[in-house]
Amino acid sequence: MKQESQNNPRVFISYSWDNEVHKKWVLNLANRLSADGIDVILDRYYLNPGKSLPHFVESSIDLANRIIIIFTPNYKLKADKRAGGVGYEYSIMNAELYENQTANEKVIPILRAGNVNESVPTFMQQFILIDIREDNNFESSYLELIREIYNEPAITKPKLGVKPIFEELNSGKVEKKEPINLSNWKSTTNYSTPQWTDYVKIPFTNSYIKRIRCNVIPNSDYYRFGFKLFRNGGKIFGDGSIQSLDNNLVIHVGKNIAEDELFITTYRNGIRQRPNKYTGEKAINKKISIELLLDEENVLHFFLNDKVVHKVIINKEIREQIYMMVWGDENEYELSVENIEIESVNV
Repeated sequence: MKQESQNNPRVFISYSWDNEVHKKWVLNLANRLSADGIDVILDRYYLNPGKSLPHFVESSIDLANRIIIIFTPNYKLKADKRAGGVGYEYSIMNAELYENQTANEKVIPILRAGNVNESVPTFMQQFILIDIREDNNFESSYLELIREIYNEPAITKPKLGVKPIFEELNSGKVEKKEPINLSNWKSTTNYSTPQWTDYVKIPFTNSYIKRIRCNVIPNSDYYRFGFKLFRNGGKIFGDGSIQSLDNNLVIHVGKNIAEDELFITTYRNGIRQRPNKYTGEKAINKKISIELLLDEENVLHFFLNDKVVHKVIINKEIREQIYMMVWGDENEYELSVENIEIESVNV
């Protein structure tokens, strides 16, 4: 088993084959971790007919920097009975943890189904779990997981400062970050670009964008409106479309001709992340409120009519450039963007 990079953390995932839905969920988690730079050891990546299960388990646990255990009621049942691959994995991990139980630096327990008593073996219940049972809270739980793997805690103790000068504290001076304002933008079909895309660059220097808010007034039955985030020197367009294979994220709201309901779509590095996510919002010639919020943990929040409709973790580097984009996929469109407000924070 060859490590892909010496600089990337390596994790082994221990789980039970409860059913096809659970197996698919674990595979999707492994793929997501891999996309975020984590070298994942998963049985479905490596175990083919003729391979030795005990050797795979022993070498995987030995080589991994961290071990993710995905607890479900079926996992506990197999672990307690020492049955199958789960039982063998748990025996090895349990022995190692027993010797170093006060300083667990390797195992990351995840609760996927059931409660602690139903899903977690008694010895493991002493350790703090990452609760990832609710799919609606997956993004925040996933962020907690990768922060743990990379040893990048959300909260760190600050360095001790020096004694303040109390006269300055009493002055009441507070730094105020004023929003940057753009004029209104009327977007019409641009026949000279891929997908007939019209676009404008969001202006900012020596700072990161924190928030972009605007009102969108469509006058077309088919349109796409959204944002592309990418690094300095990145590509606005790929090969014949706005999707490029470099480090970038595209997130947009869209409407199709035969549909009244708005949907959200995201592309990471040119690859669609999931099918269109319908929002329940109707949009026939109706003003739409759009907000893009980027928090300190590099989580992108996408608001539609003041409701969060999508959240996604991004790489910090792609905050270097942001373009506002409208396109029609070779359908003519007309769309006005009003009351554009942009708020940035200093780097």
